Amino acid sequence: LPLRPDLAPDPAHDTVAYEFEGGAIRPAAAHDYSYSWGGAGFRGTAHGVALFGARVMRDGFLSPKARAVMWTPSLMNDGTPVMEGEDRIAFGWRIRTDNDGQQIAHHAGAAIGARSALMLYPERGESVALLSNAVWVSDITETAAMLAAPFQADPTGPQTRCPIWASQYSGSFGDKPVTGTVRFAMTDGICRGTLGLGNAAGDWFDALPQASTDGLAVISILPGDRLDRGALVTPSGTYDFRRQPDGSFVAALSPARKFVVRLQR
Repeated sequence: LPLRPDLAPDPAHDTVAYEFEGGAIRPAAAHDYSYSWGGAGFRGTAHGVALFGARVMRDGFLSPKARAVMWTPSLMNDGTPVMEGEDRIAFGWRIRTDNDGQQIAHHAGAAIGARSALMLYPERGESVALLSNAVWVSDITETAAMLAAPFQADPTGPQTRCPIWASQYSGSFGDKPVTGTVRFAMTDGICRGTLGLGNAAGDWFDALPQASTDGLAVISILPGDRLDRGALVTPSGTYDFRRQPDGSFVAALSPARKFVVRLQR
């Protein structure tokens, strides 16, 4: 595998890692990660990490018994599952079921000035890796899932035409009402749009360490004149943006914070 311990800086191949401090961006200092080599502290490419995930799912690299042990959620002494948020904790992996009922085995990591995520879909045999050279990608797991979404979406499902007619939206961000401008267009055969901020959603994103933003991009995950499901691209990560039966679109930034959008002319 094209992965190796992080022994020393390798300027010929390394990207620059960045930190946010006091609203400013600065290169992160080098760090000795040798203490973590039992399960971390490696360097490689996104392709190398994804290849590792693919090998984990393939018989011969690991035995089915070893894989089953690795992905069996742990239990407390009283029999309750060990949890972190919505995930059940297994042997080095987080286990969950997504909104479409698919099992996911994943793990995310953080280093000084960097983040990473590896997400496996065992039932589909798909492996997704995402590396970031800035530490503040708070929802990197959700972002990795959106990289896989175009390969999993049902092209024969409900079809909503690209809302190029829309000029504004109303809705809610968490428990606060929001309104804003909106613009959609077909670009390179894909429906793309921008949601204007200047509301409670904008205030929340502006409080993050990254630079402030005036709008969020929406990109359909399916080609053609349709927006049944898209990716909401934000400073903290990319989220699933789905059309609901009532015609609205919802992106869940967390279990307690949903961005609900109702498009209007």
